[in-house]
Amino acid sequence: MDSINKLQRKLVLIKMLQYQSKTFPSENIWNSFDKRVSSFVGQTNSIIVILVEMDKYLNECLLSHHMDPLK
Repeated sequence: MDSINKLQRKLVLIKMLQYQSKTFPSENIWNSFDKRVSSFVGQTNSIIVILVEMDKYLNECLLSHHMDPLK
């Protein structure tokens, strides 16, 4: 019974992948991805970058003087 369920799941997955490849060709997916990434590149504000780094630094846990920071 378990092997039948596994085969049924595999068949459903194959059918889903076939449908997806017909509906959303991979070229369109990557073109869309590239457009989104390129729209975000270069839009960083240096003040925001500094604030994020400071926030990360201030939220770090304090280490004891007797603690090994590499462990």
